[in-house]
Order: sequence, then structure tokens, then C-alpha cells
Amino acid sequence: MASTENPSGDVGTADMVPINTPIRMQTLQNTADIALFIATRLGYFEEQGLVVDWERVRSAADTIPSLSTGALDVAAGGSSPGLFNAIQRGVNIRIVTDKTRNAPGSYGSSFAVRQDLLDSGAVRSVADLKGRTISSTTLRSTTGAYLYAALTPAGLGLSDVEVVELPAADTLAALANRKIDAAFVFEPFQTLVQQQGLATPIVWISDVYPNSVTNFLMYSSQFATERPEAARRFMIAHLKGARYFWDAYLKGRDRDAVLNILVDYKLAPSLEVARQMHLSPGDPNGQIRPEDFAADQQIFVTLGWLDQVVDLEGVIDQRFARQAVEALGGPYPRE
Repeated sequence: MASTENPSGDVGTADMVPINTPIRMQTLQNTADIALFIATRLGYFEEQGLVVDWERVRSAADTIPSLSTGALDVAAGGSSPGLFNAIQRGVNIRIVTDKTRNAPGSYGSSFAVRQDLLDSGAVRSVADLKGRTISSTTLRSTTGAYLYAALTPAGLGLSDVEVVELPAADTLAALANRKIDAAFVFEPFQTLVQQQGLATPIVWISDVYPNSVTNFLMYSSQFATERPEAARRFMIAHLKGARYFWDAYLKGRDRDAVLNILVDYKLAPSLEVARQMHLSPGDPNGQIRPEDFAADQQIFVTLGWLDQVVDLEGVIDQRFARQAVEALGGPYPRE
């Protein structure tokens, strides 16, 4: 018979979780997953009696079919017309917490311009990008919204530039070979293009699109409703990892403790590079609201990528984050 020990120390739970309960999760396994990497490395999932089967996926959109059927328990996602269209069609998933945000001054991503264009004066501002080639990981996503927000103040639109979709890892070579003029970059690529003298940011996403959610966690409806105690414990481990990030990195108590985890999981090529990277925080209380997606949806509608704004009231489920905050002793002291 499976053990029903309670590794979190909770009492009175209606749904006891056996030791080594499996959780099936897929994410992109990039720096947006830092709280998950911390929780894994420091044993926070084990503390909760969970064993996470964590698979890398090439695109967040690839997780939606498996998540909707319950073949996956947890997945990371980003805002996109495809996600909202799936929700509008009745795909039953739960958005349960944020993971990273474009906090003002975080500088975790940017549009960087090729260095020779900057040095020659051919590009001095966003207005000079008219007619030029800009790379994006996936245009019909928040990256497209970021580009829209960067171009609009200069009187430009997406039709005024040529967008090329490239995997993030191919950006450096494309800049070096002058195949593109500018690129959307995030860490570690944002640091690497500067280190190698390939490009320099001219637009920071946290300046033109502040406070927006860049990545979040989703639960399958089956996981949320049929295994609520396992879902609650997963959130406890995740938020514990997020709070460790705040303590060590954002409050500066031991930044290298976080950065070494990045290096160990190959999210940064070296500690030297990691120390120059800008990492974006998630909310240490796991808060996420329908309003967090309002700007994304409005831009997607404006660009014709989404027919109408989708009501997310029944999709965003904050109960697990609230329960985790309570289990961790209350709201996190940000100061």
C-alpha cells in the first residue's frame, strides 16, 4: 500500500499525496523556468512528496493538446493568439501563476541592433529600422506585441519591417553573417550578442511593455480538479523556488547561488556570463489576473491575429497560489 506520509507537515488535508507522486510537466527549459530549476535543485518538490517528470518542449503551443486531455499535468506558456483561440474553442486548461514579468528596470529582453549599423550611424533610433530585417522567435506571440509596442512610438508598424522567425540559438550567427539587422533577444543571448560585439540593445522590453507577464504556469483541468492536493503541493514548491530567487538574486543576499544553478542547468555558458545577465522576476506570491493579458489581447485583435478579446475569468485559477502563500506563512515581504 502506498505511503501517505505528509512531507509538507500539513494536517487535515482531504486528498493525501503518496510519497513519490509523479507530476508530468513540459516547458521550454529556459531562464523563465528559474524558479522551477531552483525548486528542483534544492529538493522542494521532494519535500512535497512529488517526483517531477520534466520534459523539454520546442514550443509552448505544443503543450496545449496534451494539457487539454490531461496527458500533461503542468506546462509553461506564454501569451499568444493560439492560446486565446484555443480557450475560445473550449480547451479546458487553468492558468495558475506567473513565472516571469517585464518588471520595470529588469531589462531581461530587448531588441538589439547589429553593431556595424550602430557604429556607422545607419541606425540611430527605432525610426531607422524602417525597411530592415528583424528576427523574432515567434511573431504571433508576445514577441510580436513587443515589436508592435517598440515600433508604434516611431510611427512604424509591422508592415514597415521585414520579420524573420529564427530560433533564439540561431540569432548570433544571423547577426554575425549580417543576415538580419536587428533581433529580439533574451538571456543568455542578450548578454552574448553584446559580449561578442555583434549587437547592442536599443529598446528594452521592460521600458516599452512594463509589468506584462512573459511566462506562466498552466495546469490541466484534470490535475486541478482530480488531484487538488498534488496541485497545491506543486505550487508550494514552485513559489518556494520563486521566493528563493527573490531572496538570493533580487535582494542580493547570494546572487551566485542562483547563477550557479543557471550554469549547472546550461542556461548560461559560464558564471562570468551569468553575472552579466538580467533575470526577470515572477510574483513571489504567484499572483496573476485577467488584466495581465489585456494589452496582449488588444494588440492581437488590432493586428488581426485574434477575432475578439477572450474572457479569462473562468481560466485563471488563483486558488493554488493562495493556498501556497498560506502554507509558506503568508505574503512575501518584497522589501
